[in-house]
Amino acid sequence: MRKTILALACTAGLGLQAQNVYEIERHSTNDLNGTARFVGMGGAMNALGADLSTMTGNPAAIGMYRSSDFALTASVQAQKDAEKFGDQNKVRGSFDQAGLVYAFKTYNESLRYFCFGFNYQKMHNLKQFIGSDGWLQLDNDATMLGQLGSQLYGAAVGFKDDGKWRDYNSVVSNGAYSAGFLDFKKDTDGKITDVLVPAKTESYNYRRANWGHVNSYNINLSFNVRDRFYFGLTTSIYDVYSRSLLYHQEILQSTPNYSYGLEEETRLYGTGFDMKFGMIVRPVEESPFRFGLAFHTPRILSLTQQKWAQYDSKSPIYTDSPKFDLLSTGAYDYNIRTPWRLQLSAATTVSNWLALDAEYELAMYNKTAIKYPYYDRFDRPSWVDGNKDLFIDDEVDYCLRPQHTLRIGMEGRFAEQFYGRIGYNFVSSPFKKDAYLNLAPAQTSGDYTTVPNSTYEATSTDYINLGNTNRLSLGLGWHGKTAYADVAYVCQNQSAEAHAFHDDNLTPIKKDIVRHSVLFTFGVKF
Repeated sequence: MRKTILALACTAGLGLQAQNVYEIERHSTNDLNGTARFVGMGGAMNALGADLSTMTGNPAAIGMYRSSDFALTASVQAQKDAEKFGDQNKVRGSFDQAGLVYAFKTYNESLRYFCFGFNYQKMHNLKQFIGSDGWLQLDNDATMLGQLGSQLYGAAVGFKDDGKWRDYNSVVSNGAYSAGFLDFKKDTDGKITDVLVPAKTESYNYRRANWGHVNSYNINLSFNVRDRFYFGLTTSIYDVYSRSLLYHQEILQSTPNYSYGLEEETRLYGTGFDMKFGMIVRPVEESPFRFGLAFHTPRILSLTQQKWAQYDSKSPIYTDSPKFDLLSTGAYDYNIRTPWRLQLSAATTVSNWLALDAEYELAMYNKTAIKYPYYDRFDRPSWVDGNKDLFIDDEVDYCLRPQHTLRIGMEGRFAEQFYGRIGYNFVSSPFKKDAYLNLAPAQTSGDYTTVPNSTYEATSTDYINLGNTNRLSLGLGWHGKTAYADVAYVCQNQSAEAHAFHDDNLTPIKKDIVRHSVLFTFGVKF
C-alpha cells in the first residue's frame, strides 16, 4: 500500500516516485558549448585535438598539446520569440568554460608527451521558453480536466468516498477534485461509480519556461606515443540545477468570462559523474590524416526534486478571484542513468592553412533508466525491481530511441595570425513519434492496487516532444605568440511540439525554438 501524498489539497510527504522520460532527456542532453574556437567549428575538433573543450568529447585529443594552455569563455544567449516569464528574460549571459592543460615533454622516444588538464564546461543550458500564441481553441471536448478525470476514475471508482482513493491518485488530479473542478457519481451504497467533469472548456492558454544548467568539472590524463598514437581518460563530475514554471488556463464554454488555471513550479538539484575513454591514431606516419574513437559511460545523476502546484479560478462576478490551496510533493530523491555514447571522428590538415574534421556520435537514450537510492530488499513497492523503476523502463522503451549526431567543421588561416571557422551540427530527436507523458490510472487486481510511475507525484499534465536540432556556427580567431582571442556565433533551430495535456483530439503547439549565442574566449599558451 502506498503512502498518501496529498492531504485534502495541502502538502504531501516524501514521495516514492521518480520523474519521467522527459526529465531523463532534459538532464542528458549536451549543447554545442565550450571554447569559442571549438564552437566556431561546430564542436568538430575531437580528431584534430589540442583544444580544452575536446576533453569532454575525445579525451585523447588533449594528448596532442605540445605546450600548456589556459582559457576562459563567456557567452550571451537569446531565444527568438521568448517572453519574459517569472524572473527569466529573453537575453541571458553565461560563464561557459574555464580550463588549464599542462603538457609535459618527456624526451622519451616512445612516450613523447604526457598531459594533465582540468576544464569546467557548461554542458547544457536549460533556458527555454515555449507557449501558445494567445488563446487556442479546444475542439471535441478536449480538456485538461478530461484527462485528469480519466486518471481519477481508475483511482476512485469502486471506493467509498472516504478519501482512500487519494492514495492511488496524482497530486494534480486530487487538487482538481478538491478545487471542485471534478466530481463523483455514487451508487446507493456510497461507492463511487463515475467521475464527472462539471464544465466544458472552449479555449486555453499555455506557457512553460525552464532554466538552469548541467555543469561539468573534468580532469584529464592523456598521452602522446610517437606522435602517432594518442590515448586519454577524462573523469567528469556534474553539478545540476534546474527550475521551471508553468501556467495553463482554460475558459469555460457555458460562461466564457469564467476560467480556471493551473500554476506549477519545480526545482531540482543534484550531482553526478561519468568517465570518457578515447584514442586517436595517425595510420600513416607521413600523413596528417587521423581518426578517433571515444566511449562515454552513462552519466549517473543523484537528484533531489520538489514540485508545487496551485489552481486558481477567475470570474468577473467576483472581486477577488479564489486561489486554492498550494499542493506540494515534498522533496524526494532519485537517480538518472543517462545514455552511453560512442563517438567516431576523422580529421586532416592541408599544409598549415586549413583543418577539416567530421564526426558521428551515437547516444543510446533507449538504454536510460531511473533508480531509487534508498530501497533495500525488504522496503520497495511492486513497481521497483531492486532499486530500478520498471514502469520507467516501459516508458523508455515506448518513448525514447537512439540519438544520432553529425558534426562537421573547418578552420582556415586567412592572414598571418587570423583564422576563420565554420561548423554544422545535425542532432536527431531522441523521442519517438508517439511519445507522451503517461498519467495512466491506477490498476486494481483483487485487493492490490498499483499506480503507474509517472502518475503518483504528477503536478501537471504537459509535455514537450523536442524534434531534430540543426546548428550553424561561425567563428573568428586571433592567435599571437602566447595570447589568443576567439569569438563564435551559433544559431540553433530545434523543432518542438508542446502538449498541454494528452488527448488524441488536441492539436499540439508546434514551434521552432531558435536560439542565438555569441561566445568570447581569451587564452594564453605557455
